[in-house]
Amino acid sequence: WQRKSQRATPTSASTNSSFLFYLEDETLHRIDQALNATAIVVNEPTLTALISLKTAVSRIALRLDSAEINSNNGEFTQEDRFYVIESVRRYIPDTLNAYLQIPPSQRAIPSAQNGPSADQILLNQLALLQSELEQREQRLHAGSVEALLREQRFLQAKAAGG
Repeated sequence: WQRKSQRATPTSASTNSSFLFYLEDETLHRIDQALNATAIVVNEPTLTALISLKTAVSRIALRLDSAEINSNNGEFTQEDRFYVIESVRRYIPDTLNAYLQIPPSQRAIPSAQNGPSADQILLNQLALLQSELEQREQRLHAGSVEALLREQRFLQAKAAGG
């Protein structure tokens, strides 16, 4: 779960990244701690969900700085960027830390009136976060493809015009 690469640290001399600018070492350390602490106490389906979520966060984080912000045509917006940053900064660690506050012996017990257990609530929240991040990643991808298509149209226009 720990960050493996110097590229992932905001203090790295080679990193000139606005995304990482928003994520101080303390923030990255906090999410790593929450992920590590949760990973050692959850069941296999939840561990799989944690790994999947971390993978999604890593994928989108690597592309976030080069993302074109565009509010047209369902492309990646400033609100999308904010959601990704806040997911790393607050939403994911807060979700995991709230789960860890529940005594281990109580996590599998259904909540009041046969509601979902803490284990199920966590799994549902991880799925929601994953879904939201994947939607933003799709918009980020669409924006990248559109930028490439714009470049193609420009080149075709230059070639046709002489």
